[in-house]
Formats: sequence, C-alpha cells, structure tokens
Amino acid sequence: VDPDGTVRTRTQELPPDQWEVVIRDHHPGYIDFDTFEANQARLAANRTNAGERPAREGAALCQGIVMCGSCGQAMSTRYQGNHGYYDCARSRADRTTTDTCRSVRADVIDAAVTERLLAALEAHFNDRYELHGRRLDLVPGSGLNWSQSPSAADIVAEAVRVDEEIGAFAATGFTTTGTGDDVFYQE
Repeated sequence: VDPDGTVRTRTQELPPDQWEVVIRDHHPGYIDFDTFEANQARLAANRTNAGERPAREGAALCQGIVMCGSCGQAMSTRYQGNHGYYDCARSRADRTTTDTCRSVRADVIDAAVTERLLAALEAHFNDRYELHGRRLDLVPGSGLNWSQSPSAADIVAEAVRVDEEIGAFAATGFTTTGTGDDVFYQE
C-alpha cells in the first residue's frame, strides 16, 4: 500500500520447491504431473540463454566462454558460410550497433587463445621435464654420464631438494609417469 492508499501488487515466480501449495492431479490434464515435471526438466536442460552456455554445433573453439571486453556480456556464436563469429549478446539483444561492442571472427580469437594456451602448457611441461631429468641425473646406472662421483649424502640432499620442487608442481594437479624421454603428463 502506497502512502496515498493505492494498493499495488506484484507477481513473483518461485521455483516449484518453494511453492506453498501444490495439489497434484486436482483436475484432469493433458499430461500427468510427473510427465509435466520431466518436461520442465528437459526444457531447462535445453536452454541456451542462461547458465553455463554449453558449447553447441560448429567449429568455434571458444563458444560459450567468450565475454565482451567492453560491456562484459556473453558473446554468442553465429556462423556465416564457413566462418564463425563471436557477437556481443548485448548489441544483438538491443538490435543496435554500439561503438564498443563488436562482432569478431572466431578463428582470430581461437588462434590467439590456442597460442597462449600452448605456450603456458609448454612452459609448465618444460619445467616438469627439467625437474624430472635432474632427478634421473642423481641415479647411478641410469645411463647418464656422471662427471664426478658425488657422495651418498650429496645424492640424498639433492634428491630431497628435487623432490620438494616436484611436490610444488604436483600441487598444480599434474602428475608424471615414465622416465627419461618417456615422461607422460596427466591431470
């Protein structure tokens, strides 16, 4: 009620688990209530305009995860011929062309993301391989040439130090299997 006495009402849609009253099968319907709930769940799973924005058909690598650098809205993916494009969802919804929101060819964005991802992975795996190789250098009879004969205490101290460094990398979620040139990395 407003100060002048006007009564204003509003409708608020609540999820079914918050409904105060549910009378199942109160009257005959085209489908039963269980089928209705199953259909609602299927429709919710098929929504593409909310939530995680799952990847759909097409070759665009970053579909569903690209955000507009100007307004922060999600960028939708569209195809024209053989080319994919990332379009700002805000400019598409407003049906206006803005100065800041853009449409960008997907292959340009995908190439930049792929290059950065591979560089990061290469740096990570090179560090892991270097640590693994240093661990092998400590093992007599591993096929590696020893330039000097370290004492047992030196070998143990170096092994402990290398294991600590490897432990720090293991905290990132990657593990190694194999030895030498046959090292495999898995998450």
